[in-house]
Amino acid sequence: MKEFSAGSRNIFPTAISRVARCWLSLCCALVVCLVAGSSFAKTSIVIRDFEGPRSAQARGWVVKLLDKDGDYDVISKKKLNAAKAKIDGNPEGYQGVSQELGAAAILEGVVSHKGVKWKLELNVVDGATGDSLDVLEFKGNFPAGLKKAVNKELLDKLKGPASKAQVAKAPKPEPKDEPKDEPKHDSKDEPEDEPKDEPKDEPEDEPSGDRPEAFRIMLRGGVMNRKFEYTDDLNGTLRPYELGAGPFARLDLEWYPWASFAEGIGGNLGLVGGYQQAFALSSETSDGGELDTSSNEWDAGLRWRIPLGEHELGLSARYGQHKFELDDGDRNFIPSVNYSYVRPGLDARFAIGTTFLGLGVGYRVVLDSGEFAEAPWFPDQSVGAVDGRLEFGLALGGLDLLLGAGIERYFYSLNPDPDAVGVTDDGDAVAGGALDQYLYGYLGVGYRL
Repeated sequence: MKEFSAGSRNIFPTAISRVARCWLSLCCALVVCLVAGSSFAKTSIVIRDFEGPRSAQARGWVVKLLDKDGDYDVISKKKLNAAKAKIDGNPEGYQGVSQELGAAAILEGVVSHKGVKWKLELNVVDGATGDSLDVLEFKGNFPAGLKKAVNKELLDKLKGPASKAQVAKAPKPEPKDEPKDEPKHDSKDEPEDEPKDEPKDEPEDEPSGDRPEAFRIMLRGGVMNRKFEYTDDLNGTLRPYELGAGPFARLDLEWYPWASFAEGIGGNLGLVGGYQQAFALSSETSDGGELDTSSNEWDAGLRWRIPLGEHELGLSARYGQHKFELDDGDRNFIPSVNYSYVRPGLDARFAIGTTFLGLGVGYRVVLDSGEFAEAPWFPDQSVGAVDGRLEFGLALGGLDLLLGAGIERYFYSLNPDPDAVGVTDDGDAVAGGALDQYLYGYLGVGYRL
């Protein structure tokens, strides 16, 4: 009989050890596959048309959010409309749609509001039973606040009921007697229709002409420069004026009173207004004397905004007044101006991610320029004006931070009458025209609600 060495006695334990290791590896691989499969499994969801004001817009928010999330597969509305099964409020209808489309959950939404308080109720229906799993509520002030609530809370609130939803199982067919001597059909003669891939439900954009913000406020502050000079001063007797730099602030408001109740043009027609004030201004004559100086401007009117996705155009019409006054006593070497005007304007805002570009232009039909249009100055004058602004900003939700520059330029044709001009002590004042220009550089902060 052969004797086994010490090494031979470990043959059976070694074999068992290898088998155990293989078995453990297979178990680990199986667990990993199951975990990976469950992590990549998506919940198929059908989103029905919502009810109530701004219903299409609110449905668009939900579709867009779920379509971007990797946990959900949003079944297109086209497939829902083409389905043979129809939802009629009975469990059977939900089950039929679930079974036909493979949808685990059906979402139904109702939008309502009382004044500025808006609410979305989202009913999550189980496809397998046709019963409601939960009703999710989202609340906010104005449609903009409601949208923020949906974006912030939807995924967390939906996670629980969506995990319980299941696809309805097909009913078991009843046994039937097999027909005798049925003719066989050649599959080549009647080819079966192959299912075609249909496009995924695209997130619905907010309807054109429909913007959620009802209020906008903007505060700008910076420095201004003013330069007044004559053209064709034949005798060199008229004095120009220049303000090097002076601080100013401007407040602008926009209110769209029907934004919460109407869509389209009605919701985008608003009241706008602004007030601007310069501070700590001081002017000095050539001989060292100081002149009391003040400047302010206000305007009010209507604006129609035209949303283009994330961008916006605006058309406006305003009435305003712009003053720049200097008190130089009785000599009146430098005229004060008090413009009143009607201003049609065009503005735009172009969004580029979280940044934006803003611009605006306008023409001012000047109705009056104050004492400069009276004797002894130039009563036969005609005057017009243009203005413009350019801004670069950062949008942080409803908060805007910006850097900008602006210009206002009044241009005169003075049509002088030398016999009637008596504003200087050293000769007749004769000039063909004048320019009154204002430059602005500023920082701004705004909020949209």
